[in-house]
Amino acid sequence: MELLTLRYGNTCERYSFYLICYVVNVALFVDDVVQDLDLQISRVGAGYTLKFIAVNTFNAPIAFTYSDEFEVTLGDPYTLVLDPNMGPFLGGLPFGIQPSVVITDRGGNTITSIDEGSAFVELYSTPHEGEELLTTGTKEAFFSGGVAQFEGLYINKQGGPYQLIFNTSLVR
Repeated sequence: MELLTLRYGNTCERYSFYLICYVVNVALFVDDVVQDLDLQISRVGAGYTLKFIAVNTFNAPIAFTYSDEFEVTLGDPYTLVLDPNMGPFLGGLPFGIQPSVVITDRGGNTITSIDEGSAFVELYSTPHEGEELLTTGTKEAFFSGGVAQFEGLYINKQGGPYQLIFNTSLVR
């Protein structure tokens, strides 16, 4: 059994409008087959290549090769993400910027093709006993272009901290 080490990554290359920096990882070859190659590229795009560098036991490069070009495509829906741009918050008035949520794949890419289903919001924690999240409309927002935009949400009392929780049946 021959044991070689393969270092992949450690390079930044520009493809189209993206600057791609690969993380340095180490994989092992056993009988000319790579073992446990754990690699993830988050950004959707085309024209990616990987540079593989074989090193000796002293970690000195002895050979390298590039992969064929490949494409990273959008993954399956994975999680619900809150747009952090919310506020300002004044007691008794609708939030100045209403919250919105998106569904992303494991790489954090927004899945813009989602045009059905909805998200819900609830008040998770409040410093005031019995306080509720209020709305001039509804606590449900429907997805369009991958975004569910809430409208008319407000909290009646000033203070904090308040926490909202967002849910959808489109992800686990």
